[in-house]
Amino acid sequence: MKNFLRDSITATKAIGFGKMIVAIAALFVVFGFASCQTESDDDDSPTSYTVTFNTNGGTAVESQSVDYGSTASEPDAPTKDGSAFLGWYSDSALTAEFDFTTPIIANTTVYAKWIECIASVEGSNYYTDFAEAVSAWTENTTLVLFSDIEIDETMASKTGQGGDTSIIAIMVSVTKTLDLNGHTISLAPAAHKSQERVFSVHNANTVLTLKDSSGTNAGKLTGVNPVSDNGWSGALYINNGASVSMYGGTITGNTATNGAGVWIDGRTKSSSNGGTFNMYGGVIANNTGTKGAGVYVGCQLNESAGTAHFNMYGGTITNNTATDAGSNVYVDHGIMTMTGGTIINSTATNPAGISASSSGTLTIKEKLMMEPTGTY
Repeated sequence: MKNFLRDSITATKAIGFGKMIVAIAALFVVFGFASCQTESDDDDSPTSYTVTFNTNGGTAVESQSVDYGSTASEPDAPTKDGSAFLGWYSDSALTAEFDFTTPIIANTTVYAKWIECIASVEGSNYYTDFAEAVSAWTENTTLVLFSDIEIDETMASKTGQGGDTSIIAIMVSVTKTLDLNGHTISLAPAAHKSQERVFSVHNANTVLTLKDSSGTNAGKLTGVNPVSDNGWSGALYINNGASVSMYGGTITGNTATNGAGVWIDGRTKSSSNGGTFNMYGGVIANNTGTKGAGVYVGCQLNESAGTAHFNMYGGTITNNTATDAGSNVYVDHGIMTMTGGTIINSTATNPAGISASSSGTLTIKEKLMMEPTGTY
């Protein structure tokens, strides 16, 4: 009996001790888990960081959230009037160029570097004097604008032609490219003569490419307004076998007898044909004249009349005003072929949108135009 009681007590104690061991073990598990949770909660290291772009006075660039150890994406270059963008730098002193392959492990600021200039040639030579930039703008090179340019008679004598009766802002006689880059070339109001042109493109096989890398056609050719037009004015004049290919920009706000916006001369010299204008993009708008205020195709004289060519593949010609005919386009001693683009909204006494004389040829391969205010 005593042995039985002793064994029962021992068993009971063993069971109680076992429960206590289980309870203690459970507490370790609970507190251990809580401890782990606390350590995890205390680890507040970020999983991503912010890359900020300080444009130093340029247009804003949105910051980027970059995962730890990943790399930032190089954004589109900002712009700044009167300056060219030279790249992103990792320090405010602009001594070390930022490497976009560098892993981001902390919040980072990169800085834009600029050089003050009004134009560059080939993206590496920068100029604060426009006449020097035009002089360096040689064959097969690209001139990029970083500021609006106003040409007076003094400037024209260096970049084009200035005289008692005429002013030509820029003469082009070899193949080259102009990027307006959202900026304007205009004739100064005080410079007005009886013959005015912003560009005169001549010589056989010369090609001027006109574009606007701003992507908005904000760049302009403007300011032609002769005091007493002798019939030889226009913002863009093309002659003697030369050609212009327009991809962007806007020709606007010009006044001349014929071809206030674009005049493609049909006269010939020696074996050369007239000029050629290929329009792929851009806008010709709000020019004023007698005929072909937007585009005049051909020769206004009967002497040595050759063939001028206007090929329209894209772009828009609109809201030009003529007191006679063809306010948007007039074809005389020339050929116009339209396979794309838009011609719309014009005002003229005679057929408003496009007119052609008996010496002109007009071919529209597709019905691409709308003309609510005039007929053809």
